[in-house]
Amino acid sequence: MLVKSTPVPPRGWNSYDSYGVYINEEQALANIEAFAEKLAPHGYEFFVLDACWYSDGTFMDTYRLRNENKDRPSFIDEWGRFIGAPEHFPHGLKYLADKCHSLGFKFGVHLMRGLPALAIERNTPVKGTNGIFARDIADFDSPCAWPAPYMGAGIDMSKPGAQEYYDSVVEYLANYVGVDFIKFDDVQEYIADIKALASAIEKVERPIVLSISPGQQTRPGNWDALKKYANMVRITCDIWDGPDYSHLDKKFDRWEQFENLGGPDCWIDLDMIPIGGIQVHVPEGTPPECQPVLGCRRKSWNTDMVNRVVMTQIALARSPLFYGGDLPMSDEKDIAFVTDPDLLDCNVNGGGAKCIYRWGHADIRRSDRLNGQGGWIGLFNRSMNDMNFHLPASAFGFTEFPENMRDIWEKKELKAENGILNVSIPKHGCIFIAFN
Repeated sequence: MLVKSTPVPPRGWNSYDSYGVYINEEQALANIEAFAEKLAPHGYEFFVLDACWYSDGTFMDTYRLRNENKDRPSFIDEWGRFIGAPEHFPHGLKYLADKCHSLGFKFGVHLMRGLPALAIERNTPVKGTNGIFARDIADFDSPCAWPAPYMGAGIDMSKPGAQEYYDSVVEYLANYVGVDFIKFDDVQEYIADIKALASAIEKVERPIVLSISPGQQTRPGNWDALKKYANMVRITCDIWDGPDYSHLDKKFDRWEQFENLGGPDCWIDLDMIPIGGIQVHVPEGTPPECQPVLGCRRKSWNTDMVNRVVMTQIALARSPLFYGGDLPMSDEKDIAFVTDPDLLDCNVNGGGAKCIYRWGHADIRRSDRLNGQGGWIGLFNRSMNDMNFHLPASAFGFTEFPENMRDIWEKKELKAENGILNVSIPKHGCIFIAFN
């Protein structure tokens, strides 16, 4: 059953930033326990395994195999559907889903558009059809948009059996695994596939939230088509940590394009939150020639100020909150960024921020409380330099400043002097303001 409305932006954890495509059962269980302790009490409800839960092998295995033009093994059933990798998940994915459900939260998985390479190689039958096989529905002109050897081809949705294939995939995930959330990837430009997966979800009894990814191709003009089927839609590229402020700038620009869109029928998604333990799947001490661009097992490269900007953007935009860091490695300070009561209040009760002022490197975005009593403002320094700002009430959308203004991150009152707010903000920094 497709969830028709999520009254507040979904909150959860996703394994990609911390484990890439290599998470295993032991690591998942450790994060489930930490999720129950650190995030669930604050309304986080979805625990999501990202790509390749159907593939065994480590990061170093992949490095060695690809030098030989090979890939680590993936696993499918007799109907050409991905199933949990037996070495990585010896008790099966249902074991993890049941663990989540027993602790009071929900379980999700990542799903790719199209057919597994193994399904095409073995030409597996499509469940629910009579005499239709994987190669009959394959569209070899629409391969995965990035190198993914485990994916064989897209699906020609005009062919008999195409809908039935997606029906069978969702049937397996809903009825045999117990999935409550699906992140559907490499699919932004394929509305027919999105519609087919949504239709498949409608046919099962289990309520499932549908997330669409990635976001580079999302256009405001396509929103009406996308929101018919999805509960949240990525509008950005992958957002990582570190000193590359271009990612933050991309989020500002994409957010502004979509600022009049998003709501309980479908939320705009600014991607997961790269705080805490990152790249855990790449062992410390990995030889330099084997290291990916984003490094080895480590803590997030974000400074405290970058974390403030990331979280202020997400709160004001009413974006879903999906933590990306390894939870056992995440300390109280990391968790505080994503559980701050004022931030969560804004994310749930704000009306969605609009850019109301941009001048002299100041970028001001305001979200009024849905009930009309106060709201929140993000004052962002978009400069490469530390800046002193001297701003009148009109820059914030006021005729005069309210009596009660608070700096959320610094936990202190803000006061204007002679009708001017004077603040100092580091380069690429922000002040997150609550007002009554």
